[in-house]
Amino acid sequence: MSSHPQSESSSTRIEEEHCDNLKMEELDVAVLKKVNSVEEVVGWKQISSEDVILRRILSFCSFQEQSSMELVNKQWRKCVNVEGFVLENNKKNIEKFDSELFPKLLARHGSNLKSFKVTASYWEQKNTKLITPQILVQLSKYCPDLEELHIPMCHNLTESDINPLRGLTKLNKLEKLDLSGCNLTDDHLKSLTGLRNIRELNLSINRYVSDLGIKYLFQASDSLIGSKIEALDLSFTSVSDNSLLCLRSLTNLKQLHLMQSSISPKCLSQLLTSEGGPTIEKLNLLNCTNITSLNFLKNYCKLRALMVSFSQKDQRSINDDIDFIEKQTSLKELVLVEVNLLNSPLLEAISKLSQLDTLSLRCKRIELKSKQLPDLLSKLTNLKKLDILCEQVDPIEEGILDIISRIPELEAVSVQCHRRAKAINLLDEILGKLSLSKMGHALKHFSVQVPGYTLGESGFRFLSKCSNLEALDAPIGDNIRVSAETRFNNLKSLQIQQVTPSKAISQSTFDSLIKSTNGKLEKLSCHQFPTIARLGARSRDYEWQG
Repeated sequence: MSSHPQSESSSTRIEEEHCDNLKMEELDVAVLKKVNSVEEVVGWKQISSEDVILRRILSFCSFQEQSSMELVNKQWRKCVNVEGFVLENNKKNIEKFDSELFPKLLARHGSNLKSFKVTASYWEQKNTKLITPQILVQLSKYCPDLEELHIPMCHNLTESDINPLRGLTKLNKLEKLDLSGCNLTDDHLKSLTGLRNIRELNLSINRYVSDLGIKYLFQASDSLIGSKIEALDLSFTSVSDNSLLCLRSLTNLKQLHLMQSSISPKCLSQLLTSEGGPTIEKLNLLNCTNITSLNFLKNYCKLRALMVSFSQKDQRSINDDIDFIEKQTSLKELVLVEVNLLNSPLLEAISKLSQLDTLSLRCKRIELKSKQLPDLLSKLTNLKKLDILCEQVDPIEEGILDIISRIPELEAVSVQCHRRAKAINLLDEILGKLSLSKMGHALKHFSVQVPGYTLGESGFRFLSKCSNLEALDAPIGDNIRVSAETRFNNLKSLQIQQVTPSKAISQSTFDSLIKSTNGKLEKLSCHQFPTIARLGARSRDYEWQG
């Protein structure tokens, strides 16, 4: 962004083009002085001063960018009012992160900061030591109004003898706290007991957190943290049934994640049915080896979301579970993994869940009549997200993608299989027919991973007509045509899967594809593509994974 006056020609060009698609971060305040009114430029109706305009522009900038811009002049310093910090898994951003400069930035802007998020990967954080106990102390000192703190996978926090969480004790307004994968112990959790406003707490992937730590949090006489908790994640920790007993006092708890834990059906049933206890609406029991049947939930009808594994089940247990699923008519989200056999009884039970908007299935085999899968799933008229992974099934022959034509309001579709498809051309024929209709207008996320399949011209034409598409993950080769009219104006994430070398996407096709995103692309992932030598002029605008 420049701060110098623009030429008259620039002003004229902006007026002539009406700036319908002008991005805020590209708008220069100096240009606005040369037009008759702000409304003529971008149609804003309630802007009366340059300060208001400048604040809106700066709101699109990151914490670091705004901190730099305040040095331009006094007017810019007055307009900087950053409320969120995000450290992404982006090499460019990580290299710019300076643990010595950061406290100075917090001292200047911390009073406005309400959100602090780290999304960098575990390996990036381990190698660079991005977040330290000292950083958390600085956050507590300079950011008294912080409401969200997400620092997952900050494994290096516990390398010193200092309790890394002691710096959080003063963050009394904190509502969302994510400490997953931070290598915490039970003693570390003592520092959290005074956080009375916590609504969402994520302690997953901390194997040294056990029943004792949960007791510190929710049973200690001086603990305040449990009074407002609505969502709790204890997945991949060492908690057992004793921890469930501690959760009875969490009367506001609605979401409970216990993935890969050793809890028993008996104690979980006691928690769910305890008088005056929590009303759990979302329950995650994936990979809980002691949960071999869902029969213990048969008298509990308050679930809105259920995630469960179907592994290690005998036929009697499977039949009982099918009966249970059929009666959960209030379910809006269902995730079933490790399903050995997806057959008619199970699918018919699922098809009766009329309120379901999210369905995820992980199955090894499908035993259904021809086209029975799309016929039954099409009964789920409220379905918005469909995610199916088949290990030994040809998803094209089963007609999985026919669902798009049956449920036009689908927003997300993900289809994966480990078996090479026999009729790979059939998939493009299906998508080609859809491109001639109005199907796909609601589609935002599309992912297909089928061995041997490459997105063809018909499939690409269909996706290019999905005007709301935000994420695309597909094998794209050089057999597509990206014309000047092709537009992916809302595409933010693009993952191009590897295809055979003879069909690999060329540099020119790749450049045209990137250009069609109109500068909105934020994440680009291309693995093992020797044909792509450069990223193009706009590579600075998105995260690159190659």
